[in-house]
Amino acid sequence: SGKESLHERVGEAYIDVSNLALEKGIIHVWTGAHINKEGEKRSTSRYKATDLAASLDISRHVQAMFGLNRTEAEDQNNLQRMEIIDQRDGKPNGRAVFGYNRDTQRMWELRGEELKDYQETYTDILDESDEDEVSYKGNRRRKGGDLN
Repeated sequence: SGKESLHERVGEAYIDVSNLALEKGIIHVWTGAHINKEGEKRSTSRYKATDLAASLDISRHVQAMFGLNRTEAEDQNNLQRMEIIDQRDGKPNGRAVFGYNRDTQRMWELRGEELKDYQETYTDILDESDEDEVSYKGNRRRKGGDLN
């Protein structure tokens, strides 16, 4: 684009990819991104859109952002969380929990008893410093701790 700012160039790259996907009829485009130092502090909870490195504009140009998070305990037990960071249409927050096999690089979503065991074991790791954070049972917390 010829722009000097890295932030503007990264933002424009996302616009170009989106336009190419529309032109070619591609439904989903997935890209990777790194987090900044602030995001590292939240690696055990849910990332925020401002935690992305290189461009704050990315969240303005995508339909949804997802973060892969895990604590040391989750990592030792071969567990991985995928959380909604931001989404234009649909639920603003949510989480799926996966088991994974490092050797085969395969993942499966926890369901039923596996998910229930996970929720009972790992709910204490959620960073509830944000008054409007998501609980592990998928419910949105409101001020005063009410769940809806």
